[in-house]
Formats: sequence, structure tokens, C-alpha cells
Amino acid sequence: MGLAKPEEQDSSLIKLNMGLLLLNLKKEIDEAAYSVIDRVTFGHQVVKDRHTYSSELIRVLDELQLTADLIAEIEEPKQLTHKTHEQEELITYYSGIFLGLVHQIKDKLIRLVDFMAAEESQKRAYQEPKKVSPTD
Repeated sequence: MGLAKPEEQDSSLIKLNMGLLLLNLKKEIDEAAYSVIDRVTFGHQVVKDRHTYSSELIRVLDELQLTADLIAEIEEPKQLTHKTHEQEELITYYSGIFLGLVHQIKDKLIRLVDFMAAEESQKRAYQEPKKVSPTD
């Protein structure tokens, strides 16, 4: 069994992101009373974080593809107003960006997997905000 084609992987990630967006909206509608008091339940926060990290993963993958395309298009030195940047400098620059994006993907993916495994139904005790006395 081989790996999925990049188009299929993108499609699956986009489908996941859309599903998580719909779950987030459903939670928001179901728990509208909490938004009035500017609170979010633990379950809603988990769903919200899942959607956030899937969106971030899509963004980083797009940036990674853009950087790879820019590296592939480097053919000649680039002349700026006061300095010429050689091919090696440009490749080194874009490679650094590329590696930074790879680390972001790793981070976002690990966090997304962690949130996907989290239980939404976990109950947390409500804690009232501290009351401020006039003498403080």
C-alpha cells in the first residue's frame, strides 16, 4: 500500500479542517449561553483548538510549498539596490525558511494529534472569578 498523492493528502486535510469547523460552529450554537458571559466550556475549547491547529497546519503546508517553488526557481543572482545576492545565498536563505516551516509542521501536527485524542466530555469544576474588595 503506497502513500496518498499530495492532492489526496491536501483534500483529506481540508476535509478534516472543514469537519472541525462545523463541529466548532455546532458547539458554539449549542453553548450560546456561555458566550453571553464570555466563557467557553472545556469541550468547546478542545474543539476550537482542534480547528485552530488544523488551519495552522494547512497554512504552514502552503507556505512550505511556496518556499519549495521559490527554491526551484532560483537560476541567477538577484540584484537589489545596493547588493547582488548570489544563488548560494538565496538557496541558503530559503532553505532556512524551509527548515523553520518543517519544524512548525511538526509542532502543529503533534499538537493537533494531542487535541484529537483529548476527551471533550471531561468535566471541569466551575471556578468563580476572584472578588475584588474595595480595600485592595
